[in-house]
Amino acid sequence: MIFTISGTVRGPSPSVWTICRSRSSRWSMYSWIFPALASIDRPIFPTMEDIRGVFAHIEIHALPIPHDCSDGFLGAYWRRPHAYLDPGVRGAMSTFTKLATLEPGLTHLRRDLEDGSWERRHLHLLAKSELDLGYRLVIATIAGRRLPDDKTRPPRAKF
Repeated sequence: MIFTISGTVRGPSPSVWTICRSRSSRWSMYSWIFPALASIDRPIFPTMEDIRGVFAHIEIHALPIPHDCSDGFLGAYWRRPHAYLDPGVRGAMSTFTKLATLEPGLTHLRRDLEDGSWERRHLHLLAKSELDLGYRLVIATIAGRRLPDDKTRPPRAKF
């Protein structure tokens, strides 16, 4: 999954960076509750191989997600599953807004949280302070190209 979080680094070897989630992500904690989640985003976003094919050189670094992450993306609440029951939390995640129906998955999650089966299933995760969910920081060097400086970029839209 490619996020809109990105930036550029200027200098002798200009580079761009972005944060993505690998298609081979190990994050499947909720695939049994919301099975359509992976199938929605998978065809839209490029693979790491696709990204490698565009840039001359890339570095890929694991980006473990802390248990108390407050950024609100899909994997942010991996150790706080109650958050996924909150419509405001789900509404801020583009993948959830694309699901045709949420109620069966929400009912399942609510039941698993109430009867303790979520905790029993994920007990091994509860002691972790961070988890590798497959998110990656990708830094791509743009060989032989100069990035425009801020003065030559087109003006940004104002809202």
